[in-house]
Amino acid sequence: MITKKNPVNENDPSIQIEQNIKITKDEFEALSKSSVDVIHKLRFEYPYQGRTAEIDVFMDKLNGLVLVDVEFENKSQLSGFKIPDFCLAEVTNEHYLAGGVLCKETILSLNSKLDGYNYKKLCLK
Repeated sequence: MITKKNPVNENDPSIQIEQNIKITKDEFEALSKSSVDVIHKLRFEYPYQGRTAEIDVFMDKLNGLVLVDVEFENKSQLSGFKIPDFCLAEVTNEHYLAGGVLCKETILSLNSKLDGYNYKKLCLK
């Protein structure tokens, strides 16, 4: 499956239209051989406050980065949500962590962008 997310408002990445497209095994194999930038990650689902937190553990060039994604039906649910204790910072509005941008990054190139969170030593090698 391919997922495409488009922000409704360019200045607010917290609201997106998400499209899922089923692909065949042959289509997957053809895409995996293309020369586009690719992100390798493991995704784990974790139940949290009646929702599913999707925990992405990045590998290869982004090894050391872990992001948690929780989806909401509306802005009210988002604003009332408290991040889990195992999350170090809320980064919804950080455009450089979106998949289309993140695929061009490396863990080293993220160093300066993560400096402001004062936790990079915990998650970066």
